[in-house]
Amino acid sequence: MTAKPLNGKKVFVEWERYDTTPTSVTDEEMRALPYDKRSETRRLHTESFQVGIRDHVIHKLCPDDSTSDDMPVMRTTGADDGTGRLRLTFADLVKYLEIVKGLNLPLADQLYMVLNPQHSTDLIIDRDSAAYFANQNIFFDTATGKVKSVMGFKFFENNACPAFNADGQKLAKGAALTATDRKASLFFYAPLTLYHLNSVKILYKPETLDTHSASPTSEFRTQTYGLVDRILDYGFGAIVSGIK
Repeated sequence: MTAKPLNGKKVFVEWERYDTTPTSVTDEEMRALPYDKRSETRRLHTESFQVGIRDHVIHKLCPDDSTSDDMPVMRTTGADDGTGRLRLTFADLVKYLEIVKGLNLPLADQLYMVLNPQHSTDLIIDRDSAAYFANQNIFFDTATGKVKSVMGFKFFENNACPAFNADGQKLAKGAALTATDRKASLFFYAPLTLYHLNSVKILYKPETLDTHSASPTSEFRTQTYGLVDRILDYGFGAIVSGIK
C-alpha cells in the first residue's frame, strides 16, 4: 500500500481587526455626574467588545447559502406564526439531527446549535416537545426557559443571528430584512472551527495629555486582532424559518 499525501495550499490569511468606537469623557462630566463615568465607559467597552465578537463568530461560521450537502441548511415546517413565518417544531429538530448524523462527524459530543429567539420560543410552545418532555425537566430550564442540551446537540441562544433570503442566500451581517427573509439558527461542529484572539488592548488616552481643551478630555477604545473561520466547509449548517 502506497502512502498518500494530504494536499494543501500555501495561502496568506489576513487577520481581522476587532475594535470599538473611541469614546470621550470630559472633566466637566466627571464633576457633574453622580457616578464615575470613566469606569462606566471602560465597562461598556468591554461588554460591547464581547457581544460584538460573539455576533461576528455566529455570522462568520454560518454557511453562505443552502447549496452544499456538507453544510446542510434546512427550512422549518411548523405552523404560521401569523407573519408568514413557519415555526420550528420538535420534529424539525429531530430531522435535522438525522441529517447531521449523516455527516459522520467523529466526536458526537461536539455538536453545537445556537438558537435564535424565535426558534427557542417555537420549541417551548411546540406540542410534540411539550408532550415528550412534560414530566422530565431535561429539555427546558423551567426557571429561565432556555433549551438544554439534549439529543446530541449542545444548545445555546443568541439574539443576533444570521438571516437568509427566499433563494437560500445568507444576507450581509446587519442587513435589513424584507418580507421573505428569514432568521436562522446556527449549527457547528466545534473541532472544525478556528477561533483565535490576540491579547485585547484597552487603549486609554488620559485627560492629563489634553493641553488645549478648557475641560480636559480622556478617550477609551478596545482593540485586538484575531481569526474566526471555518477550517473546512464541512460540519456547519443552519435551520432557517420557512416561508408560508
